[in-house]
Amino acid sequence: MKKAMREYCSTPSKSQIGIKVVSVPTSTSEEGRAKVAAMIKSGNVTWDIFGDGDVEAEAPDHLTRADDISDFCTQFKDRSDLVPGSCRASSILFIRGATLIVYNKDQFPNGGPTTWKEFWDTKEFPGARAFSASASARTQLTAALFGRWSAQRQALFDGGGACLQEA
Repeated sequence: MKKAMREYCSTPSKSQIGIKVVSVPTSTSEEGRAKVAAMIKSGNVTWDIFGDGDVEAEAPDHLTRADDISDFCTQFKDRSDLVPGSCRASSILFIRGATLIVYNKDQFPNGGPTTWKEFWDTKEFPGARAFSASASARTQLTAALFGRWSAQRQALFDGGGACLQEA
């Protein structure tokens, strides 16, 4: 990722528009947020851009770490080539990902969990549960809360199951 950022962002920025981009690696989003909070508290803000997850960027406290860019976003509101809501008061969406529910077909030959509620149902679907080592506590908590939501709310979130895949 660091190599790709340097190749496609840092180097072209300096040669094309004269801006030197310095990437400051952090091991986790939590570490990055802590560094931003420390810069704000000390009054010595040295970062212009901070990458955070979309769930975290929607959190109410995110605007305490970011300028409100609502006025900036108005110029993009009618752009058909952008995902709706890409530019928000607290952030600009530049990449989109997904958290998938996958299961071993050998363990569940008749089908495994397809909703977050089923994912957490250890009686119907016994066995271990796992998240990526990079998944934040907020991501895991969000998935747990989705397990308590009704099927209608789940369908609104995941596009009626389009984000769920079988492995």
